[in-house]
Amino acid sequence: PFGIKATAWKIEKVLKHCGLEAKLMLRQRNGKTFRSDAGHAIIDASIGAIPEPERLANLLNLVPGIVDHGLFIGVCGIVLMGTDDGVKKFVRA
Repeated sequence: PFGIKATAWKIEKVLKHCGLEAKLMLRQRNGKTFRSDAGHAIIDASIGAIPEPERLANLLNLVPGIVDHGLFIGVCGIVLMGTDDGVKKFVRA
């Protein structure tokens, strides 16, 4: 928890380096910082389309304080995403 601001600052730098922008938000639940089962805080970033996801993943992996990220590269061939318009299906080409 003591390094969350420094980690968020570094994430913003990585995103800028990749030509991306996102509003970072510390995940909250009931007005308190949400903690994972392992006790980690989670920073959410809504980025949109990522032209070079592998590059972004590699750079995020180098940031101190990041345990993992949500870029599941090469993990699956189908993604089901809940949206305001319902569930959307994305299939890897």
